[in-house]
Amino acid sequence: MKKWVLSFSIILLAVIAIIIASNHFSKTINNSDIAQGKQVVEDYFTALQNEDEEGAKNLLAKHKQGIFETSDKPHRWKPKLISMEYADSSYLYLQSGSYKSVYEHDPYKVICMRVTFFDNIEKHENYYYFYLTKETKNDKWVIFDWGY
Repeated sequence: MKKWVLSFSIILLAVIAIIIASNHFSKTINNSDIAQGKQVVEDYFTALQNEDEEGAKNLLAKHKQGIFETSDKPHRWKPKLISMEYADSSYLYLQSGSYKSVYEHDPYKVICMRVTFFDNIEKHENYYYFYLTKETKNDKWVIFDWGY
């Protein structure tokens, strides 16, 4: 009987370890995530350049989509994308509390891109960090926020 309990305990611990490891590694940012995130940002800049408000909205998280109704800047803002790089630094990542305060749960994945662009309103080169989130494994990447 003791061997059975010990064997069962070992198997149970192994299964738990596999589940935890699988969950962790499935949330690890990979090259595909980075490529998809870059494409979202590129598509956003293209939509702004082309005055495609609907296309730009579709690339934003739900809470950001109203920006076109509440501000005149997006209508005039046509930044030109210069460069973009994956910002692999933990202090740049979106704090889960910020996402959680908006959506009441943590995102599935978060990536950050450092985006350099020419600002047509301020007439100079600038950069923002774009924070992209994926709510669930099967959702598309969207722009959650941006800033310095």
